[in-house]
Amino acid sequence: IPDITFFIDIPVGEAENRKRQKLHHELDRIEVSERDFFEKVRNGYLYLSKDKRFRKIDGMQSIEAIHNHIIREIELLEKR
Repeated sequence: IPDITFFIDIPVGEAENRKRQKLHHELDRIEVSERDFFEKVRNGYLYLSKDKRFRKIDGMQSIEAIHNHIIREIELLEKR
């Protein structure tokens, strides 16, 4: 079991928008799933992220802010 797991959370609608903007390949069987499937997957991760080893990060932040958050968490882990 890892010491820490990062969950970068974004709403399903935002994930769909990002996927459409960067689509450079044919969609696989999971990518063509209905929105309900992705809502269930996200809810599963939200449930798992309640565990103390999970760090839920707001994926709507800038890449730099997400990066800094992860670095801070790793530095705190190293101090233990």
